[in-house]
Amino acid sequence: MNGLGWALGIALALLSASLSWAQTDVISEIDVQGNRRIPAETVRARIFTHAGDIYDPAALERDFNSLWNTGYFEDIRFTREQTPKGWRLIVQVKEKPTIREINYVGLSSVSTSDVLDRFKLAKVPLAVENQYDPTKVKKAEVTIKGLLAEHGRQFSTIRTEVRQIPPAAVGITFVVKEGPKVKVGKIKFEGNKNVNTRTLRYAMKNLRPIGVPHSIFLENIFARTYDATKLDEDTERVRNEYQNRGYFKANVSQPRHRFTTRDTGAPVFHCCRAAQVRPWTLPCPSRRASATRWAESRSRTTKRYRT
Repeated sequence: MNGLGWALGIALALLSASLSWAQTDVISEIDVQGNRRIPAETVRARIFTHAGDIYDPAALERDFNSLWNTGYFEDIRFTREQTPKGWRLIVQVKEKPTIREINYVGLSSVSTSDVLDRFKLAKVPLAVENQYDPTKVKKAEVTIKGLLAEHGRQFSTIRTEVRQIPPAAVGITFVVKEGPKVKVGKIKFEGNKNVNTRTLRYAMKNLRPIGVPHSIFLENIFARTYDATKLDEDTERVRNEYQNRGYFKANVSQPRHRFTTRDTGAPVFHCCRAAQVRPWTLPCPSRRASATRWAESRSRTTKRYRT
């Protein structure tokens, strides 16, 4: 009987020790520190670990990824403290600063409203009271540079200055140097033996000079502003001009650019020579019969001349 009592006592002691150990490994509370604008309840709602759960490092890694993917924080740390009731989990966060002001210095070819409209069109999420994100600022720089290029400022440079505004805000200033305005100079074509240069240049509606059409002396009066985005459209128009004249296999290569010291862009087109495609050779069902009859009659004529 005494042996049974000793065994029962040891079992109870081990059970009590295991319960005590399990209680100390439980997360008793979750404390959020460092948050300013985002409520602590919002942070707790983003993590999967709750008070009363067993402490699990793998679960905390999942909670870290969940908070980081929100994009609200630039630094997140998890620490723990031992208490009589269990582990006290501390979530230390550092929020991204808020944008208080956005300034543009050096803009003259376009206005601030033009830049904001382009931001909306390009879906650039950069505005006052938004959180500061360097990747969004870089996207804004590229968008502004593209807008200036459409207005002839191909050599513009943009520098971004970020100023800290206590306690947790920043001011962004885009310092723009537009550079010289680029005009379209001479437009040359190479390899165009079947279509003259004046016809091809007249097809370029975006970059051709402004003047009196088909005039010998007044055709090139004013030079247009160079826009690289519209150059692709004019290249396609040159290709269509060849196709309208029956040269369906005409190859128009990418234009070459040359900027002179006078800041004029001179696009040069290269058009490969192509044989004219006659209508009867087109793969059109309605014309196959006539093409066949034409070939047969030509064959009979050739044989008659040979005989």
